[in-house]
Amino acid sequence: MSVPEETMENPHILFLTSGSPWVLAATRTLSDAGLKVEVLANDADLVSTLESLRPDLLLIDADSSDGEGFDACKAARRSSAGENTPILLVTEQGNTERAYSAGATDVVISPPDPAILIHRSRALLAAARAFQEVRKSRESLEQLAYFDRLTALPNRAMFRELLGHELARGQRSQTPVAALLLDIDRFKEINETRGYKLGDQLLEMVAARLLQSLRKTDYVARSAEDTGAQVARQGGDEFALLLTDLAQLDDAGRVAQRILQSLVQPFVLGGEEIFVTASIGIAIAPNDGSDVDSLLQSAETAMYCAKRQGGNNFQFYAESMNEAMVKRLELEANLRRSVERDQLVLFYQPLIDISNRQLVGMEALLRWMHHDLGMVSPAEFIPLAEETGLIVPIGRWVLRTASRQLHRWHVDGFEWLRMAVNIANRQLREPDFVSDVQEILDETGLDPSRLELEVTETSVMKNDQKTLEALQELRKIGVRLAVDDFGTGHSVLTYLRDFPLNTLKIDRSFINGVATEGKDAAITSAVIAMAHRLDLRVVAEGVETEDQLSFLTRHDCDECQGFLFSRPVPASEIGEILADEIRSRRARQSGKSQLKAG
Repeated sequence: MSVPEETMENPHILFLTSGSPWVLAATRTLSDAGLKVEVLANDADLVSTLESLRPDLLLIDADSSDGEGFDACKAARRSSAGENTPILLVTEQGNTERAYSAGATDVVISPPDPAILIHRSRALLAAARAFQEVRKSRESLEQLAYFDRLTALPNRAMFRELLGHELARGQRSQTPVAALLLDIDRFKEINETRGYKLGDQLLEMVAARLLQSLRKTDYVARSAEDTGAQVARQGGDEFALLLTDLAQLDDAGRVAQRILQSLVQPFVLGGEEIFVTASIGIAIAPNDGSDVDSLLQSAETAMYCAKRQGGNNFQFYAESMNEAMVKRLELEANLRRSVERDQLVLFYQPLIDISNRQLVGMEALLRWMHHDLGMVSPAEFIPLAEETGLIVPIGRWVLRTASRQLHRWHVDGFEWLRMAVNIANRQLREPDFVSDVQEILDETGLDPSRLELEVTETSVMKNDQKTLEALQELRKIGVRLAVDDFGTGHSVLTYLRDFPLNTLKIDRSFINGVATEGKDAAITSAVIAMAHRLDLRVVAEGVETEDQLSFLTRHDCDECQGFLFSRPVPASEIGEILADEIRSRRARQSGKSQLKAG
């Protein structure tokens, strides 16, 4: 059988000889065949030579009757360098069984035929090479099975394996073990606005940042070489950490805080700075779970609690979180059923022109009246709707219902009314959102300028292309656009210059303190002045007192809304407000007529 030459790339043979007469000829034959041969005459140096040389094949001359060649074969097999090295042993007829017992891979009868010696040597080298390839393949498969391809970090399977091991060790030694789950806040938006390729690059950079922030005693899994300070990628934008040998339980919180701090500095990708925050959940065994599944479930519950706190924080698991999670799941199920059964309602709050105190419009506000739960706070169910994606069908229903109601009021003679409708960031990203708005306008016959869509300050501040394009399309069809709750985010008025906006709504948190002429008053007056320079109308939210209204009047704020004029009420109660408005307008008109006549 011939062995392909490509399997023989630079093979190295160590030839241990006892000085048999055929050795010189055999050495020359092997060398002529392209095999590199190193001759060793002293078997006492065999193991050390194996260690330093690491040959591809060990050839042993066991032709003498003293048995030294067989002892050398045994010694080679016992060494770490020779245990997997193929050994070809040349011996006299009848010693074959003894040769295999000594650890030989193959045997050639002495004196060896040159062709047979070359053939057997090549065959053993080829088999050894094939074995190495199989081992490499197995190592590659193990790498795929236990390490994440993108970040090269240990993956979920490896993390669970080590966590199980450490839980067992912790139980024996009565020491706590902490599992931390970390999820990047709003990572989906980064993927959607900047592309998945950049998102993958960001994950790699986050992984590196996490590793840098860990002490060597904080670890999650074995690396290919050792056990060290590492973090595992669970999948998507979720990472996991394992903390052992904690001196005190608060140490887990200190590690979490250090990780959050490590993410403060921006990541530079594609020539722009990207700011990242994370939510971390911490569970400590055995109190929060004594096995892998229960401990990770507790850590995940704590992580979602951190997300509901607004992200960029960590939370330790508490039993009350389980109760809250159960309540949240029940609330989600109820919300889904309410959407399906059309059980949501709209309330409306008047918008007032400050200069003459006339009613100029309404803001549509979503309310949930549950037959068992009663009135559910928007602060409770709207974030849930955004998390679950229900905000898209809910938002579509709100827009259609509010537009139809405005159309009815226009038909009844209140054609000067406009309608403000809140739009979630997720709605703006829907590919069909602009066409949905156009369809509703066509369906109701509304003048587009009578519809004002309110987007959050966060949506505007992101300044991403999809949001900008959607807003530009809405302006093209004549819809008015407003920024809601201005001042609650990282307000930068220069961004307002770049977006096609009509109105800026100052958040109620600033209006509360304007009457005292303190910092809130200074900020509010400055915002009004700057907004006017940008040709934006200004609406003040949450106006409750005459003093607040007086301040806004002095500083030329355009419009306001709040309890001073009316709470949000259902459409059935708006009729009385409209009737009062008509009477007030008629009275003002009558007064003007009398003045002219006088």
